[in-house]
Amino acid sequence: MYIVRSPSIGRLFDGVSALLGLSQVASFEGEAAMALEFSAESEMENIHPQPYRIPLELQSESQGPWVADWRPLISAIVRDISEQKRPSEIALGLHHALAMLIADVAERIQCPQIVLSGGVFQNALLLKLSESELTKRGFTVYTPQLFGQNDGGLSLGQAFIIMNQFAK
Repeated sequence: MYIVRSPSIGRLFDGVSALLGLSQVASFEGEAAMALEFSAESEMENIHPQPYRIPLELQSESQGPWVADWRPLISAIVRDISEQKRPSEIALGLHHALAMLIADVAERIQCPQIVLSGGVFQNALLLKLSESELTKRGFTVYTPQLFGQNDGGLSLGQAFIIMNQFAK
């Protein structure tokens, strides 16, 4: 068995979108993620799914990093496809699972203030669900206001962290 590691949730969206038959071939970056988001949004009024769970484990016995294991998620999605659950229901479950994962990571790192930025948060549904889950767990959530909600925000955050490390 091959294990593919990727720090990109976008690749997860690509794979799940393909499994659900929503976007087999993307003609632009984010097309598969958009198909999943639109499918999930169509389900918002109908049900409140039991979200999938994504295990979060330390990569080693030491200080980290924390690693999300997508394998149980993909297995559950494949099972639900074989049970003929609606793609929109599965897509919504995926969005909820990612929002819960984001809040789980925030709890593990024990940072009371969380900034949600990066290309994945151009997905308005994921942003809304993540903000809701984080707020419910007592976190203060920030989103970009003076710069775009894309990967430029990640670069700005990384620069801020480095600047603070050198200031010490």
